Amino acid sequence: MKFIFFDAIVDGEERVEDAHLCQLSYIITDNSLQVETTKNFYFRVEQMTKESVYESEMIPFTFKTLSKNRKFKEFAQEIFEDFKSAEVFVTHDAWYVPSVLEMEMHRVGIHERLFGCGQLESTMRIFRNTIQYQTETTYGTYEFASLDDIAWQLNLDKKYLLKKEHEYFGQTSNRTTATATYQATQVFEVYSNYVFDYIKTRRPYTEYMVLKNDK
Repeated sequence: MKFIFFDAIVDGEERVEDAHLCQLSYIITDNSLQVETTKNFYFRVEQMTKESVYESEMIPFTFKTLSKNRKFKEFAQEIFEDFKSAEVFVTHDAWYVPSVLEMEMHRVGIHERLFGCGQLESTMRIFRNTIQYQTETTYGTYEFASLDDIAWQLNLDKKYLLKKEHEYFGQTSNRTTATATYQATQVFEVYSNYVFDYIKTRRPYTEYMVLKNDK
């Protein structure tokens, strides 16, 4: 069984139908979460929202340069084959980024669902009741913690994460906000920390290796 830990930078459009990926990064591991390979792709995009530029600290020209003027369709088949080889997919927000990725595949003529037969996990949901932020409007419910907040609560500081990002992807973002390589590193480190340091004391191996979606 293989795992894929992934995250992406999106151009900022709220509607999935209008959104495009600027960068996609992922870590592929075996059943014991040993890293097998990592990949990072940049894609040319025509425009980005102000919010996306602010968060990524990049502009469309940057992605055009980093991608060598190549669009998603030129990498689509390789990405598709990687994702079809895995059974468990882990990201922070298990709705938006996966939906945009599948929409990108649909645009280039790949209509088979990436996550249809696999298990899609969300660090946002996994930690909802572990790292609790009481909402002001609804008593008894909790907000979803950000990926940065979760990493901080697990004592995964930025210096450590930047070191691991360099180890996995051969590069370091060194930005005040995250690139997709940094986010994918956070997702992997947060999830593996949770699995091996938190759950293993409470559940047998067979129960905690593949977590059930919190729907």
